[in-house]
Amino acid sequence: MKLFLDDIRDPKHVYPNQKNEDWIVVRSYEEMQRVLFDIRDRADVENWPKEVSFDYVLGHDSKDGSECAKLLVNMCRQYGLELPVCYVHSSYPGSFKIISEVLLRYAKYAGVEASIDLIHHNY
Repeated sequence: MKLFLDDIRDPKHVYPNQKNEDWIVVRSYEEMQRVLFDIRDRADVENWPKEVSFDYVLGHDSKDGSECAKLLVNMCRQYGLELPVCYVHSSYPGSFKIISEVLLRYAKYAGVEASIDLIHHNY
């Protein structure tokens, strides 16, 4: 499963060679939390995200992409789940650094490998 976090864009705007249907789209921290908690509650480890693509700014009423990264790593830590391959597709200045620091800090703590890439876009 692939998770796409963005309050406005769809996956095809960031990944033109992929279909929107290839991703589960979440528009806010709260939606991401619901999806991840649902997987946890069903003990459905097979559907734990293999990839997550982060936006940073998620509207005025939601926590930002770094808070979503913290949610993800806290669940990985608490439940012994694998850290997904992560991408940052936000155009917000400094967002890659902010989000990747959260993910890399966890990877170092957990002694696991982290794969984090910045996606350059033309939108």
